[in-house]
Parts: sequence; structure tokens; C-alpha cells
Amino acid sequence: MRFSTSTSDVIVCVCVFVSFSQEMASTLAQKHLRSIILNHIIRGNRPIKAEMAHQLYVLQVLTFNLLEERMMTKMDPSDQAQRDIIFELRRIAFDGDNDPNSSTEKRKAMYTKDYKMLGFTNHVNPAMDFTQTPPGMLALDNMLYLAKLHQDTYIRVNTLP
Repeated sequence: MRFSTSTSDVIVCVCVFVSFSQEMASTLAQKHLRSIILNHIIRGNRPIKAEMAHQLYVLQVLTFNLLEERMMTKMDPSDQAQRDIIFELRRIAFDGDNDPNSSTEKRKAMYTKDYKMLGFTNHVNPAMDFTQTPPGMLALDNMLYLAKLHQDTYIRVNTLP
């Protein structure tokens, strides 16, 4: 697939004709534009000219703006579904360390140690780490994404001494 210098026109058209932010995200995902831009423009053989660099910047800003609502959403520490996500993060990183026969107090101490290793500032109630905005729930979303899609990296990063 070859792209002409009108590639910036394609990016502009995508940004202009997509009126709603969620629609834009859906369009970018469905058309695989992200991989096309990465493979054929950013990693392409030709240097990126100033106009193209500007269009890529505009696309990046629009994409980041899609995340603002999630970034400004505080976690509700009483929401069990959200708390389950934190527990899932701990489970993914330390699944082999679980002893189902251990006492509740021993498990609580172990969880506190695990949450500390995961980098939470509040080791007893890590949900409190996501009540500050920004980064809000976006940080939790990113952690879960890394843990589920790149589990080896997540485990390696979070179990460093």
C-alpha cells in the first residue's frame, strides 16, 4: 500500500468529518488507521514534513481528549466492581503466592505487602489512590490493560525489588 503526500488530507478528513469524540474513537479503531499511520507514515521511508507532523499532533491531541472524562473520574471506594479490578491486579501479579488455607489476618497482611509492591500509596485501601484527579480512573484502566494484555511485563515491572 503506497501513500501519497495527500496522507495528511486523509488525517484531516478523519478529524473533520467525525463530529463526536466517541464516534471518532470507533472510526479510528474500525479502520485500523492507527496501524496504517504508524507503519506507513511514522515508520515510513520518507521523512515527516512539517505539515504532516502538525496533522499528527492534532490527531494525537484529539485522541488524548477522548481520555479526559475517564481521567477526571474519581474512583468510588465503596463500588465493589471497581474494588474487584484492584483485586484482579493483585491476583494477576501474585497469583502463585496465594495460600487458600491461610488465616484472614495473614491474607490481609499479605495483601497489604502485595499492594505496596504494586506501587499503591495506600496499602490498606488502594482504592483511595484513584480518588485523586487526574489521573483518576484512567490510571486504573491503564494498569488493568497492561496486566491483561501484557501480563509478563506487568508481573516483571511490579515485582521488581
